[in-house]
Amino acid sequence: MMILHSLTVSNVRAIDHLHLEELPETGVIVIHGNNEEGKSTILDALDAVLNIKYNSAAKPIKSLKPVDRDVSPEVSATMTVGPVTFRIAKRWLKKKEAELTVTAPTRENHTGGDAEERLAEILREHLDADLLRTLFLRQEDLGEAIQAAGIPTLSAALASAHADGDGGPVDASDDDGLMRAVDQEYLRYFTRRGDQNNSVKKSVQDWNRSVEELDEATAELERLQNYVDQVAVNEAERDRGDAELPGALAALESAEEGLSTARATQEKATAARAERDRAARDLEAARQSVADRERRRSELGELHAQAAAMDAEVEAAREAADVEKERLRQLREELGTARSSRTEARERLTRASATQRRATDQARHAELRSLLGTLEELDTRIADLRARTSGRQITGADVRAVEEAANEVAVAEALRQRAVPRLELSAASDTTVTVDGVETALGAAPRSVDLAEGTEITVGEVTATYRAGEGGGADAVRRAEQAAEALDSLLTGLDCESVDQARAARDRATKLAEELASAQRERTALLAGRDAEALRAEADRLDRELGETDAENPVDAGDVAAAVAQAQEDGERLEAEISRLEQAMAPWQEGTAAKKHVETTTRLDQLATQIGAAEATLDQLEEAQSQESLAAAVTAAEEELKAREQALAQAEQAVAAADPDHHEALVEAASSRVSSIQTRVKSATLTLATLSGRIDQAAGAAERVQKASAREGRLRRHVEQLESRAAAARRLREVLVRHRAAARARYAQPFADELTTLASAVFGPQVQFTLSEDLEVTQRTVGDVTVPLEALSGGAKEQLAILTRFAIAGLVGRGGDGAGEQGSVAAPVIVDDALGATDPQRLQLMNTLFTRLGRQTQVLVLTCFPSRYDWVAGKTEYSMTQLKTAR
Repeated sequence: MMILHSLTVSNVRAIDHLHLEELPETGVIVIHGNNEEGKSTILDALDAVLNIKYNSAAKPIKSLKPVDRDVSPEVSATMTVGPVTFRIAKRWLKKKEAELTVTAPTRENHTGGDAEERLAEILREHLDADLLRTLFLRQEDLGEAIQAAGIPTLSAALASAHADGDGGPVDASDDDGLMRAVDQEYLRYFTRRGDQNNSVKKSVQDWNRSVEELDEATAELERLQNYVDQVAVNEAERDRGDAELPGALAALESAEEGLSTARATQEKATAARAERDRAARDLEAARQSVADRERRRSELGELHAQAAAMDAEVEAAREAADVEKERLRQLREELGTARSSRTEARERLTRASATQRRATDQARHAELRSLLGTLEELDTRIADLRARTSGRQITGADVRAVEEAANEVAVAEALRQRAVPRLELSAASDTTVTVDGVETALGAAPRSVDLAEGTEITVGEVTATYRAGEGGGADAVRRAEQAAEALDSLLTGLDCESVDQARAARDRATKLAEELASAQRERTALLAGRDAEALRAEADRLDRELGETDAENPVDAGDVAAAVAQAQEDGERLEAEISRLEQAMAPWQEGTAAKKHVETTTRLDQLATQIGAAEATLDQLEEAQSQESLAAAVTAAEEELKAREQALAQAEQAVAAADPDHHEALVEAASSRVSSIQTRVKSATLTLATLSGRIDQAAGAAERVQKASAREGRLRRHVEQLESRAAAARRLREVLVRHRAAARARYAQPFADELTTLASAVFGPQVQFTLSEDLEVTQRTVGDVTVPLEALSGGAKEQLAILTRFAIAGLVGRGGDGAGEQGSVAAPVIVDDALGATDPQRLQLMNTLFTRLGRQTQVLVLTCFPSRYDWVAGKTEYSMTQLKTAR
């Protein structure tokens, strides 16, 4: 167990000095303050003094040093861990120190390294470090799930919570030793995912390679025998080729002589064909010249016809251009008139708009003056109420303090009357007695006289002095006097004579505050978010702009609006007319007819130029060669072509008789036979050389087959043994995992029940949770809706983070063993700035759980908003300001 009694922090980040003492052993302790006042630093300081050595200069310690001062961080804490109560104090960086003072069960004093060693021994023996880290809930842990199964103290508590079938504790960790051994054996053959591991894979790969090597050696031996068989075949092929080659060469030479004679005849026919083709080209050229002369005459006639048609087209284009010019002039005149009318309409709109603005300003001026008048009345009323509520006002807290003091006076007086000895004096007839020198009248009714040490009572001439002895009357009297003095002091400070007067003053102050708030709300509603000074400035501006004349002569808004509307209507109509005219004029502005006139005139001029050039060219051609000479040239070319065709026919007859293709085929066949024989001889010779090398290279193939066969058998037997052992390990592990899962389900049930019980107060009675093997929450189910942890809202995540810690603390606190006796404190739960995302309804429900856990253990809450914990019963509150000023 662990209980924190006090904590002192000096020179740690933004904390100059903070002192937290006399902490209750159980209950909720709320420490509140603004951001950056050092609330989270308290948690870091406690963690540092317990877990970081005084001579460390690591980054976590350097982060504790203030950024603006060259001082050493210091932390001291008084706590009870297990049966040991001690005070540990450490200073880091400069003047490093560590002091440990043990006060129970026996006194001890240690410093420096001895203090560190003794502290570590105490924590190691009596405190579960994993539990402590889990119960220190930092801001960054609020959205994360925890693996509760990894906390030894919780595991012990869960093991004790249920009994197995034999009545012993259910502990899912009992078989961990066996499971670790089985896992170790399993991992010799498989990975965590169930695949073969690298060692087994390598053995199988070695065996596969040995099989490949055996196959390769066997194939090599077979290839050697094949090489020997092929040597005889290739020697016979080479010898046969050598014998056939001379005859084949002689046949090739005879065929080449016949081909030479046939090709000479073919060359003569080729020359005759070339002469025939030349004569055909000459005839075609002569005929082309005649056709060209006819084409030029025809083109000249077509040009004359086009010129005649173009004359009429030019005249029509000129008439259309004149019509276009006149229409464009008319449209421009209409457009100018419309634009002038639009300008006049715009001027009328400007004048009417100015008049309309003046009417609007007049109405706005009247509205502002009315509003400002009301505002001035409210401001006067608010100022009066503020004056009446200034100075010291009696609050509800003041009255409660006075009422508590009055109650204390009543209680102390009652105790005094019960504790102080007294005499009841009475007399048959009126008489007097003297009590401490003061005469007191007596009658038939009894009168009580308090008796204190030294009280003197004189009856006639008899004086009696009371001695109180060892009773408690003096203390009761002193308490009554102190209570009365305290009440008088409070009333004097409030300038009141009684509790009722204080209540009346409080009620008056409350009523004035309510009236002031009401007036302020009325003022806020009147302004409706507008600035009062801006409204006054606007009213002053309108005063200046309107003047007395405008104020006395208001403009008729209806008449002005009608004039504006008429001017706008006229302007819009004229704008439409201008747009129509501009659109109508656009096609005429393109000058299509004028362009057409220019285009047709230009084309007629070009035709005249072309006609002149064509006539000149035709005249030149006639002078160079007349039409009759062209016809004679065609006749001569036809006769020449006829003679060349007869000569070509005679040459082709001679080629057919010589048959060059036949002789070429004979040469090709003879050449192919020579090439084939030479190729067979060369191939056989090269193959014999290769076979000789292969046979030399394959020497020892039989021995390699024997060695490869032996290695393959040895590796195959090794793989078979591995696979057999691996199958056994897999089967054993599957059985153990199945049985361990069943045990863990019973082992985890107390944690699930505790968490569900706590969570039902927040999420409702239908809430359930899905836990992983490590007792980590993975899903939340409410009714029929199941949501993964990562999909929950931020508020639900932080609530679940707190509930999980509360469940752990509750189980450990009730678990016996490492947590102490039944119901003892396990370790304090520290919650840093949580519940910020929790809605008001769940906030109240979470507060009830804080109250419940506070009855069992220390719960420290660090927060910027103490109001989040208003529903926690019996809490203790500290402000950071209070703790920083405490010494």
